[in-house]
Amino acid sequence: MDLNINAMFFLSREVGKRAMIPQKSGKIINVASVAGLSGNPPGMATIAYNTSKGADINFTRALAAEWGQHNINVNAICPGFSRPKWLMC
Repeated sequence: MDLNINAMFFLSREVGKRAMIPQKSGKIINVASVAGLSGNPPGMATIAYNTSKGADINFTRALAAEWGQHNINVNAICPGFSRPKWLMC
């Protein structure tokens, strides 16, 4: 939770306040996950990860709404799971 939520929050806040808001421009790209968009599939116990990535997504939405007035774009990418080719048999 500290890495996935707190680090993103505090880093965005400091960079925004010190550089982007005074310059009235900037872009923030957060890395979330498709795991933050829904619950776990059966047999997968990743509730803390899913919760933190869901928080990342909502943080990104809230920050985009708040800092848009300063011409700061805030987006998240949500990669999903893909099996490496060497595992495909």
